[in-house]
Formats: sequence, C-alpha cells, structure tokens
Amino acid sequence: AVHVNGPTAIADYECAWISLDEGDNDLARFMGYLLAALGRIDNNLGQAARSLLQGPMPPLEPLMTLLINDLANANQQFLVVLDDYHMITADPIHEAVAYLLDHQPPNLHLVIATRTEPPLPIALLRGRGQLSELQREDLRFTEKEAMAFLIQNLGRAPTEQEVRALAARTEGWAAGLQLAAFSLRNRGPAEGPSTFVQVDESANRFVIDYLAEEVFDRQPAHIQNFLLLTAVLDRLSAPLCDALMSVDGDRWTADRKTQEGDSVPTGSYPLVTDDSQAILEYLDQSNIFVVSLDDRRRWYRYHQLFADLLLERLQRVYPDQVPVLHLRASEWFEQQSLLEEAIGHAQAAADYERMARLIEGALEAIWKRSEVATFLKWVTDLPDDVLRRHPVLGVFYGLALVMTGGSLNQAVTFLQEAAQGESTGEAAVVSGLIAALSGDASQAVGLSQQALDLIPPENLFLRSVVSLNLAIATFWTAEVGDAIQMLDRATGDSLRADNLMAAVVALCNRAELTIILGRLNEAAEIYEEALKLAVDGLGRPLPIAGIAYSGLGELNRERNDLEVAKRHVLLGIELSRQWGEIGALDGYITLAHISQAMGDVKGAGRALHSAQELAARFDASEIDDIFVSIHQVHLAIAQGRMEAAMEWLMRQGLDEEPRRKHPTWYLDELQRTTAARIYLAQGQPREALALLRPIGEVAEAQGRNGSLIENLNLQALALHQLGESSAAVETLSLALQLAEPEGYTRVFLDEGQPMIQLLRQAAGRPSVRPYAGKLLLAKRLRRVEDVRLSADPGIDAIDPLPPPAELLSERELQVLQLIASGLSNHEIALHLVVAKSTVKTHINHIYRKLAVTNRTQAVARARELDLL
Repeated sequence: AVHVNGPTAIADYECAWISLDEGDNDLARFMGYLLAALGRIDNNLGQAARSLLQGPMPPLEPLMTLLINDLANANQQFLVVLDDYHMITADPIHEAVAYLLDHQPPNLHLVIATRTEPPLPIALLRGRGQLSELQREDLRFTEKEAMAFLIQNLGRAPTEQEVRALAARTEGWAAGLQLAAFSLRNRGPAEGPSTFVQVDESANRFVIDYLAEEVFDRQPAHIQNFLLLTAVLDRLSAPLCDALMSVDGDRWTADRKTQEGDSVPTGSYPLVTDDSQAILEYLDQSNIFVVSLDDRRRWYRYHQLFADLLLERLQRVYPDQVPVLHLRASEWFEQQSLLEEAIGHAQAAADYERMARLIEGALEAIWKRSEVATFLKWVTDLPDDVLRRHPVLGVFYGLALVMTGGSLNQAVTFLQEAAQGESTGEAAVVSGLIAALSGDASQAVGLSQQALDLIPPENLFLRSVVSLNLAIATFWTAEVGDAIQMLDRATGDSLRADNLMAAVVALCNRAELTIILGRLNEAAEIYEEALKLAVDGLGRPLPIAGIAYSGLGELNRERNDLEVAKRHVLLGIELSRQWGEIGALDGYITLAHISQAMGDVKGAGRALHSAQELAARFDASEIDDIFVSIHQVHLAIAQGRMEAAMEWLMRQGLDEEPRRKHPTWYLDELQRTTAARIYLAQGQPREALALLRPIGEVAEAQGRNGSLIENLNLQALALHQLGESSAAVETLSLALQLAEPEGYTRVFLDEGQPMIQLLRQAAGRPSVRPYAGKLLLAKRLRRVEDVRLSADPGIDAIDPLPPPAELLSERELQVLQLIASGLSNHEIALHLVVAKSTVKTHINHIYRKLAVTNRTQAVARARELDLL
C-alpha cells in the first residue's frame, strides 16, 4: 500500500511512506508504488517513468534515471520511507534501491525500516559517512517516552512506578506498549494499571505473549470464537469467514475449553453479532490488529504477531479443528477458482489426495504461465504413494526435474510408470520433448506421433506441446526454413490453446533461427512479440519471458549496445531461474561475451563458469555441454589461453573433410568453425580455410546470412594471413554488405586487431567505406568506454587509457573533426547546415564529455583517445 505524508509530520520535507509486504516482491509493482507515492506529492514527479511502466517492464537504469532527474530538478526536499523492507527478497528490487542510493540527488533522503539488514551497500555508505542508523537499542522507548505514549493512549497518567515496571516488562518495545495500552484502556474503572504490571519477574521474556492474551481474553465470546476459527487464514473476507464458521448452514461455535485463569468478560460491548463482515469492520475500526488489504475493505489480514498468537491458541484449545478449518478454507478457495490458496490449505490439512486432485486441476494453467517453481514446490510435498496414484503429476514432475537440473533417472522412472497406466499420451508428450531438447530428432518425432494418436483432439494444451516438440526436432535435421515453418505452426497451436509458455518458447526459437538467417531487425520484433505475450494479468513478466530478454540481450550485444544488452540479460537470467535453471544457460553465455567486450575478463569467466555448472547439472542432453565448451574456446582464444583451446581441438578429432562429427548439422558447423578459429590463432590459415569454405558454401546456398557473415570474416582473416590482401578485402567486403542493413558489429570487432587492419583496408572501397568507417569508429568509442569501466576495481580493463571520457555522438564527432580542421563556429554551422547556437551546444557537450575547457584541449584530448 502507498501512503503519502506518513504517520509523522516532518517539517520542511515532502514525505512518501510506502508500506511493503511479501506480495510486493515484483519490480514493476514496487516501482509503481514508489512512483505513485511521489506522484501524489507532485504529479509531475516520475511522470515519464510512469509512462514507461505502462508497457513491459523497461530496463532498470533508464527508468531510474528518469525518476532521479525529476527529483533532482524539483525545488523540494523529499523523504521516502520504505517500511517493512525486510519483506522484500527480490534481487531486482534490491538492485533498484541500490541504484537509487548510488545516484541519490541531494534533495532526496531515503529511510528504510527493516527487521534485518538489507542486501544493499550498507558498509560502503557507513564508510562514506552517508548513513544514519537506528538499531534496536535506539528504538526502545525510555521511561519518559513510555509515559508520554501511555498518557496519549490511555487518556490518564499512570504512576512512575507503573511506567517503570511496564517499560521493563516490554523492554521498551513500541508494539508491546501498544498491546499494553490497549489492554489497560479496556479495563473497568475499578481496575488500575498496577494490576496489569504486577507479574512475577521470571515471566519477563513472555510479557509480549501475556499482553497479547490480555487483548484476546477481553473480547466478547463470539469475537474470541471468530478470531480463533479464522486464525488459519492468511487473508480474510466475510464470505470466507462465513464458510469457516458454518456447518450445514448453521453458525458453528465450539464449546470453549476453559483453562485455569481463563474468563469470559462481561459488560457492554459495541458489537453483538455473528455477521462476519460486521465483525471484520469492528476489528478494523477498533484497531484490534487487523489490516485492510483493499480500499473497499473486503479483504483483511491479521497483524503477524496477533496471527501467531491466535494460531497458537487455536492449536492449544481446539487442536482437532485445525485441519477441519484448513479443509473448509480449501473448499471455499476452490469454489472461487483460487486454486493456489486451495492447494495451500489442503497441504496444511495434510489432505494429500485432495491436494493432488487440486494440482491436477491447476496443472495446465501453471505450465501455461511457466510457473514451474510453484509446481515443484507443491509436488515435492506429496508422498510417493499419492504421486503414483496420480501419474499425470508424475509425468510433469519428471519434466520439471529435467528443466531444473534434477535427476534424469528419477524423471525417467516417473515417465515409465505413467506410460504403463492411463497416462500413456502425457508420458509420450513429455518424453518427446526431452528427446527433442537432447537433439534426438528421430525419437522425438516418433514419440510425438504416438502422442498425437493417443491425445484427444480437444486437448489443445498437450497437442500444442507436441507441435513444439516436432518443431524443435525439425531444426536439428532439416534446413532453417523448414524449421521456421514448423515453429510458426507451433506458435499458432500454442496461442489457440492459450499455452503462453509454449508460444513464447516457439517464438524465441523462431527469433534464434531468424538471427541465423541474418535478419536481426526481424528477430528483435519477434522477441518483442514474445515479451508482449509473456505477462500475467497485472502486466508483470512471466518467468518464461526470461528467454526473450536474454535473446534481446544477445541482439544488443551484437549491435554493440553493451550496457542495454547486460541489463536485458541479467533480467533474463533472473526470470529464467523461476521456471527452470537450464533456461538461464544462454543468458550466462551472452553475459560472458558482454563482459569480455567490456574488458571485464574476470566477469566473463564467472558467467561462463555459471553456464558450465548449469550444463553439468542438466543431464538430459549433451548439447548444452557442447555449446558451453565452444564458447569457452572462443573466450580462451580472445584471452590468449591457447593451451586450453588446443586441448579442446585434440578432443574433437576433427579433420578437413566435411563429414559430420555430430548428428545435428548446427552443432557440427559450430564445432568446425571453432576449430577454424583455433587454426587461425595458431597461424595455420590453410587448415582454417579447408574447414571454412565448405561451411560457407552450404550457408550461402541455404540463405543463412548470419552464419555466412561470420564465415566470410574468418575466411578474410585466413587470406590476410596468407598474404592475399586483395582477396581478403574482397571477402570482407561481401561480409560488410550483408551486415550493414542489420547493424552487425561485434562479429567484426570481436576478431581483434587483425580485423581492424582489414577494416581499414576495406574502408578504401567506396561500396563499403561508410560501414567499415562506422565499425572503426565504434571500436574507438568502445575504447573510450573501457576507460570508464577501468575505474571499477571489480573489472579488469584490457585497454587502459588516460582519464575517463563519455561517449560522443556521431554529430559531436563531426563537430570535433571540424574543430580540429580549424573552422570557426560560424563556419561549422555553414558546413553542417545548422544554427550557430546548435554548434555551440555540441561544443559544450564535447567539452563536458572530454573534461576540457577549450578547443585546443579538446583536440589534444581527442587525439589521446584516438578519436581523431
């Protein structure tokens, strides 16, 4: 919930108070709360950022930058309070808050109320003297503060002795004092506070429990009954409470077990009713530890401390009724189609048969939304005998184990048992998917055809999975065009079945094949289409969106937008972990190459090590291990670790003949191309060409321009090594012509200095001069950015330069070149056909970015940075 101008009036500050709970562990929701709170202070604050949140969750940095700029430009002092921050466990939210702290404008003060130290740069802030802390000792009420608090809440002044005793019992804890004040306020006129605080000294540590029981015991019997019987609920509504309180239409009231010292209070109370809505409103209005969850006051929850007390009392007084109440709650939630909560209460009641039945009912919805982690959490709690009586659950449990790196043997056991019973069709579907993912195309096709024969036509969900299996299998054995047709069919089948997970997987595979064809622009559109699909009812990204974000990260990496690429990939990894760890594999591989391109050698190693660990755990296929090993070789060559690369080559047993060493054409091609890279790094260009030329011919014949661009680059480098400069430039020119319309960049720059030399030669050709020049400029600008990164002690910069400079735009580089030519501002304006004031603006930007103050310094600094 969002509150503006919180409980304490703070002079000279505009205060936004945000109360958090465990349901707020979503970055989009958190940012929405933050922007809404600030927007209530001033509607212009965060307006641009709020507009970004209307679509899919944008990258964090630009979103936060818009907000920070708005705050910095406001002529106000702001206080933002994040209350109950310990409820936040999501890393993206911690990253957002850390970013805010790191870029905090001077007029913003952030207050974090939490029970535990959050995973934020606290130590760094302490070291800088930028942190003020209030620990437990600081928050304890002194006797003077306790006196003032009790007077305010009781309407009368207790004696100093009574306050001293009460403060000692509660240890100055505000919640304990509040409980005490409530209890004392409800005592009759003959009772004084001294009777409350006269407790044996040895009971001091149980004083909070005692105070809570005093609150409970002084409620009317029907309120006590209501509180106990609804204690099992995480959230309460009147119809739900009625369901728990009724048996066969009659209000249920158990005979209260009288404990020694228990007594039912007498006297006049403002409410005597069994109506649940009226009781909830009474509890809310009386501040009896309930919290409203919506503006319409239809849903409530108990304060956590009070809920703990009620549940403990229920288990002590009515232990036999606890599972009964959970079952009633489960039945009510099932009737409302709220299956997740229905399953949770069935689990709490230990009614595992009911739990299994409910999971089966939610099975399609869970998998369609890629909520694999939720499914695993439920199924792993089922006893083995129950799971075996529900073979469909066993089938999907097996699939979940495979996707999350679990035991393949255990997964196969579940599938075999299911295949012998009534779930033969389901078992064939999942077994076919495992075969497709492992590259066993023939088995995947056979199992998929078997599944289609067994699955009823009306079961669109399972048939859409079969369609995806067949598409993946086609990729391993057929040309890319055939695989794309199958993936388009799988996408349509999945959308008709409302199977978002399968539709997104099909689209992302389609995008990957489109990249192989060399159509980056089209691939970006497909990934964006997938992201539009991969959202829940509140517009939040589903876990399966992770593979689309990782794919966009790879596209941005290729186009040399490394910062955006890194943000996309990190988000993709985080989301993918929620549906299956293996889904993060591509993200880690891309992150390794991004880190290498940014000069962060250690970061590249860490990312690739994470990918290797995932591949090792995913024992359903060797394909992922092969992918990882290939990228390990790429980085080893880039980092000059040729011994590791040669070890890989010796293990492959590749020869110059174009015979396949792997049953899938794609992996065979990747392995041979990687071998060619090693030969080039070893100064063996003829061996490299012997591998590259047949691959290039096939790629050209099949129209796989993405593969062909890389192949032509490597052929050009081999020809360059042979001294055939003209042929090398001609070959590179062909690659440049294919690459320019789609913005390929890293495929050239990652080849290092030999490619730079070739690009300089190619720039002499009019047909490719503009794009070759653009690539050379991108290399220079990347070197400037490497300087900024080298200031980070956690990053190993591979190209150290003089002090940092920010990136210059293409127009600013043009102006800089004209300044170096000796032109005046007026002459530059005439040359560029712009206003003189525009030229002055560009020059000021150049000065700021290069950290200089005049033209002479700017030209000198630009030459230092190889910008001229």
